[in-house]
Amino acid sequence: LCVLQSDAISALAIAKAVGGKFIRVPYYTETYIVDAGTMESVAADALRFRKMIEAGDVKIFADVHIKHGYSLSRRSIEESAEDAYERGLADAIIVTGKKTGGKTKPEDVEAVRNYLPDVPLIVGSGVTQENLSEYFPKLCDAVIVGTSLKKDGKTEGPIDPERVRQFSKSMEKCRKELDR
Repeated sequence: LCVLQSDAISALAIAKAVGGKFIRVPYYTETYIVDAGTMESVAADALRFRKMIEAGDVKIFADVHIKHGYSLSRRSIEESAEDAYERGLADAIIVTGKKTGGKTKPEDVEAVRNYLPDVPLIVGSGVTQENLSEYFPKLCDAVIVGTSLKKDGKTEGPIDPERVRQFSKSMEKCRKELDR
């Protein structure tokens, strides 16, 4: 569950109310410049609110080096991920591309994986049936998929059942790698 623009408080409240398991927070521990202006860290407020509403079972998945914006911290992606996980107490780290549906650089995912080998890591954009095995399971623990499941791979299009079937087949194939 992700409430834009980085409204972790609303996302936590909704997740708690409906039994959601996790929320996604794009601007978690750093200040970003985005088209709408400046987005500041919400980590401290999110953690306090999660405790206040007794929603400790709702996981916080935090983006680092987010799409559609630029961090003012000028840290490496590895340092940003470490900060979100260790100081921000995120339950998982999301590495994404630079735009919705844009491919996430495998080298970015690999850099975070090597720096924080035991931290749950998610690829947050640009995963398709064709490139899934590039990421999962060797570089990440999960993927967030949207655009590649839409008609003609267009973000604004309807979900294409055939694309969903093909992606599911690719995922099954990748999961078999885990069983080896």
